[in-house]
Amino acid sequence: MDEIRDTYAEEIQEEKRSRDAAETSQSTPQSHHQPITAEADSTPSPGPSTQGGGPVPTQSFFGITVRDLTQAFGDTTVSNDPLDEWLPDHAPEDATTLQALLHPTEMCIGMGDTDVHSTVLSWLKDIHGDTRDHLQLASDLSLASIRLFVPTPFRLAITTVAKREGWNTEALLAGIVSNCGWLEAPGTRLRIEPTETWSRAPITQVMLAGDPSMRKSSLKQFVTEDLLSSPDVPPEIRSRNCINGEATVKGLRSSMQSYSRAGLVSDEISTTYCTDKKQGTGSLHYIDVNKLCTWLNGEPDIVATGSGQLILQNYTFQHMIWGQIPLVEQVLAPNASFFAKRIYVGWQVVPVFADDEQKADTSKEFLKDFHAWMGRNASGNIQSRSLDGFARTVFREAAKAIQTFLSATHGQMHEHYEQKLRYYDTEWLRFASACQRMEDFCQWKLQRQQDERTHPERQQPQDPVDADTTQDAAPEQAEPISFLSFIHALHAWKRQMALWAAFYRSRCVKDKDKDMKDKPDRPGAPPEPEDEMGQIQKEILSRCPGNAVQETAKVRKTMKNYFRKKKTIDVAKKLQTAVKDLIKRRLLLEIKPRKEQQAANEEAGDKAAEDTKAAQ
Repeated sequence: MDEIRDTYAEEIQEEKRSRDAAETSQSTPQSHHQPITAEADSTPSPGPSTQGGGPVPTQSFFGITVRDLTQAFGDTTVSNDPLDEWLPDHAPEDATTLQALLHPTEMCIGMGDTDVHSTVLSWLKDIHGDTRDHLQLASDLSLASIRLFVPTPFRLAITTVAKREGWNTEALLAGIVSNCGWLEAPGTRLRIEPTETWSRAPITQVMLAGDPSMRKSSLKQFVTEDLLSSPDVPPEIRSRNCINGEATVKGLRSSMQSYSRAGLVSDEISTTYCTDKKQGTGSLHYIDVNKLCTWLNGEPDIVATGSGQLILQNYTFQHMIWGQIPLVEQVLAPNASFFAKRIYVGWQVVPVFADDEQKADTSKEFLKDFHAWMGRNASGNIQSRSLDGFARTVFREAAKAIQTFLSATHGQMHEHYEQKLRYYDTEWLRFASACQRMEDFCQWKLQRQQDERTHPERQQPQDPVDADTTQDAAPEQAEPISFLSFIHALHAWKRQMALWAAFYRSRCVKDKDKDMKDKPDRPGAPPEPEDEMGQIQKEILSRCPGNAVQETAKVRKTMKNYFRKKKTIDVAKKLQTAVKDLIKRRLLLEIKPRKEQQAANEEAGDKAAEDTKAAQ
């Protein structure tokens, strides 16, 4: 925020100086037709200089002087690309030094195998106790930092490019993480340990929401085209033959059969999902969300039709959709199929402006080099990836924390948020796998830089890998996913759970879900009158002070005049119904009397003892 404030202050001062100069020039007698001259002013004001040290060319247009900043390479206001300094100054000396270079030390605080349980449990309790909705949470920039999500060079590159282009940092990160899985060989699977039966596809599925004019289209082009333009990237991805904005189920299956890949990529969610049946047109092929549940997780898709049986076993499916906030909210709303649990979501509600004084060429090349490296090292080798021993230990303790939290809060949260929490293993492994690829690339790049400096004659150009030659090979056991990559994934998952909990919290508060979708207010129309129950609940909340404990009987006594004026009947029944509904929506918290709570605890303990005895 300080940077934005300083930028605005500089712009205001510059505009004031230009206006003063214009007023001064206009006050001087001049001919009616002032010629345009390319000569510099005789007494130019001090300004930026060119790279050679000379003054920046200026030109006068009808008395208004303008500087040519296309040649102002020496301008002190230009921000250098941080990777210009970071990459040349660092070289791998030993494993410990390299870890300190690639990972911020604070990310490991509270992440030991003895304390990660309490750390994750405290995260979930804080998320559960938050009262903000997803848009309020997304607008809090203090929580939007990606510092602990990815290795340091990637954090520097992503934040620099996002600042230069005016993109949301989390949205750019989500696209790059998704591309990591997209470039893995079809058939690559993730497991907690090598012997686990269940396996997961490595790709993170993304849906990003933003207000209009948030540069969603340019971000889509950079992530899905520019970064994947290297000759080392598989040709079907580079040529976008397997990418679709809208497609039928048969079309997507044909793509998976032909290329072992199919991508659903669009910057207009309304052309991919049926967001409003009243405005839908027959020419659009909306996606079937029920089939997405299979494809997003890379599960086998077997179908028998008139043309024969189709078996899709090893394939990669990418889902990367941008859209406006109300439409994304509608698509992600709770439904029976609940495909949304497989989605990594981002909400962009704070305007971001492009900074043309920020240099980002090195950062862009760094990200492009990473995608080319993935094409050479991942796209042609089917692998089975799993956690190393240290990461597996922390994984189990973190999983126990989630289980403890779900047992203690069952029935107090939105049911879809509980299901989202149970999907933790897949989300952890996918993000950790991407972070491990990033770490491996950083090690390779730093080592290559050192070799180029010490032995330039050894450097040989690398030929692109032909993915088709190795696609049908048996899966090989890859290097395990490290503890540090897994910790990155935990921090990113914390942010996602906060956003999802806030989203479902907002659904509980403003639902009447069907009423909102089926009967939208017309522009300029008066709001629909609030029903009696809603008025009672609003009155109850206005009379409940802060965190104080208050009995229902006392609330009823204080609302006696309210009920008399409203001529309410069945006061006790309606008041009880309203309070129970507010407790269910977590707008009120029920505190049971001590004796009743003690009796309930004893009953639960007796039942647990009986179950243990029966099991023995």
